[in-house]
Amino acid sequence: MKKFFTICLLLGMAVVFINANNDELYHSFANEQVLLDALDLFEYANFPDGTSFEIFQDEVDDLGIRHQSYQQMYHGIKVQSKMILVHSKNDQLLSLNGNVMKQDVAPKTIKQNLNKLQARKKVNSETDEKDITLTILCINGIYYTVYKVPNPETLEIFYIDAESGEIVYVESAVHSVDVKTKALTRYSGWQEMT
Repeated sequence: MKKFFTICLLLGMAVVFINANNDELYHSFANEQVLLDALDLFEYANFPDGTSFEIFQDEVDDLGIRHQSYQQMYHGIKVQSKMILVHSKNDQLLSLNGNVMKQDVAPKTIKQNLNKLQARKKVNSETDEKDITLTILCINGIYYTVYKVPNPETLEIFYIDAESGEIVYVESAVHSVDVKTKALTRYSGWQEMT
């Protein structure tokens, strides 16, 4: 359960700093009796042609609520940080929420003038080609088809436009955060710490 919430929190943080447009999706089934088997994700937003969803997580929590996570795909390419979470109990839908790419902002074409090797050379990375992935990334409301190239030497992930070859985003793989809390120590009782 902790693992599920940690993943959701991390994915949510990634969505916040990359996504500048309003692609949120929420629907409550509180006043409806809809079975999970009858769910059609395409009823809840205007998705671009070529959109599909792939389930990547299916868990039941301690309260018996089932949480299913669906990754948005566009012409078979993963749309970075765009997914729908479906919540149900006893096969009855409770709600769905997520962050998705909608019709009005989808890329017009998925053009690739670069290949994985050329993308890797752009950032002088020694990454194996199998670790380089083609994905669709939203930056300030604009969607790019990019190669996601990790660079183990600099601990950064480079997003390189597959059409122009430009680096459109760099993500540091090193993250740190200070959290203030209290802990019960063995000899000094409750103490504040960071």
